[in-house]
Amino acid sequence: MNHNTSLFGLLIAILGLIASIAYPEVRCFLHLENNCSGISSVNNPQPPLPPPVPSQPPAPMVVLPPPPVAPPPPSPSPSPSPLPSLQPRPGTGLVDLVKDEFETLPETMARFNQAVSQLDSHYQAGVAHLEKYDANQQTYTVRCDWQPWAKLLSMPQRLTFSISAADAKALKQAGVDKPLFLKLEAAENYFTKREAVLGGEAGKVWSVTLPPTPELVVIPAGQFRMGDLRGTGNLDEQPVHNVSLDSFAMGRYELTFEEYDYFAEQTGRERPADQDWGRGRRPVINVSWQDATAYVEWLSQWTGQPYCLPTEAQWEYAARGGTETDYWWGNEVGVNRANFDGSGSQWSNQQTAPVGSFAANPFGLYDTVGNVWEWSCSKYTEKYGGEEQRCAGKEEEGNRLLRGGSWGSLAVWCRAACRA
Repeated sequence: MNHNTSLFGLLIAILGLIASIAYPEVRCFLHLENNCSGISSVNNPQPPLPPPVPSQPPAPMVVLPPPPVAPPPPSPSPSPSPLPSLQPRPGTGLVDLVKDEFETLPETMARFNQAVSQLDSHYQAGVAHLEKYDANQQTYTVRCDWQPWAKLLSMPQRLTFSISAADAKALKQAGVDKPLFLKLEAAENYFTKREAVLGGEAGKVWSVTLPPTPELVVIPAGQFRMGDLRGTGNLDEQPVHNVSLDSFAMGRYELTFEEYDYFAEQTGRERPADQDWGRGRRPVINVSWQDATAYVEWLSQWTGQPYCLPTEAQWEYAARGGTETDYWWGNEVGVNRANFDGSGSQWSNQQTAPVGSFAANPFGLYDTVGNVWEWSCSKYTEKYGGEEQRCAGKEEEGNRLLRGGSWGSLAVWCRAACRA
């Protein structure tokens, strides 16, 4: 598919974006370093599969390097036990990190937010450096240095708090570095609201509601076999070869309409159509490869972290989740495991499903099978020869890769090894 196609869906993952063919989508990809960088069996030849018929083009994924893991600052006074699990680790998102500490998520959120209200340093999300006070607007702009676990929520590098002139003067007189916290509200597997809290003297606080941005999952470093491992795929999935990858972070979900709409509002871009299926937590669709690239460039600037679409190799490694089967759960399609033609879900061959409607793969990523095609930054070649492990330049000629299949794709096009 040509990367100039106009209608795509957008899915984001740190260090990479994923795309979809039928109403493509994007997933964000973030390197944990400081740069972003069909087969037929030989013994039992199979005819190449017919090409998929995209109803509309796909979307990208984003990649970001893993931040250094810094221990939380010590608490000067007795407080609830610290959260040692609040450190980025493979296969978990921030919801998991918080949830692991207690028995139920509601209790976890209540305990977490209570500790934040008390400015408990065990739960400190970062440090705010006072930069500029606007006396007319009565707002203080601060530069944020976030803890590694907070960066999994794609936090902004600057925030603006409403603060009176008197409070602003007292705040600065006490020093320019202030503790920064996060208050969180969550549903079963995602955050419904995120609020940044600036701590002042004598327990005084100021808060601001944060806009929707992608949540990331840490993907562990490792080696995997890439390509058609069972010999039942297309010729362009050859040759099967070993690929080694450093750790990176990737979007836990496909990029949603609410996340992309905020970007469109901030940049004056037109909002893509939703086919009357709904916006909110549904994966964004009808965005081009250029739109997806523009999103990750904006996200990089907004967070101060290097986001980009994932390479084809990174995408397949993350989608497999350490498995070597056609789908991360096995070789059989099963029933209601994902959203594609013949999968038996309420959305199959009808429309997109809200992100996270099915179980996550072993790396903690949702919807890597079906729902929307996902963009890669790699250039397509008829056989593997190294392009799958690098990002093509923006002006570089050639088609870009789509992975994962969509709600209208047959099962064969949703295999982990399938390329489009």
